[in-house]
Amino acid sequence: MGLFTPLAAAGVLGVMANVIALKYRAGFLAPNGVELEVAYAAMAFAALFAGPGRAALDYNRASTTSHPS
Repeated sequence: MGLFTPLAAAGVLGVMANVIALKYRAGFLAPNGVELEVAYAAMAFAALFAGPGRAALDYNRASTTSHPS
């Protein structure tokens, strides 16, 4: 987690969008439904726009902290 979290989340979101598009004919809550894929897509969407935050490995690095001038 860290600098490349938004890039990875965008990749996961793209894959889940394709899976949902291919599997949606089976229905949402059917035995072959897409509810799990929608949950994964929602988590990827949240990680894409929220970022890793304090869980990032590079959270306290000098290049990521603001310095008063």
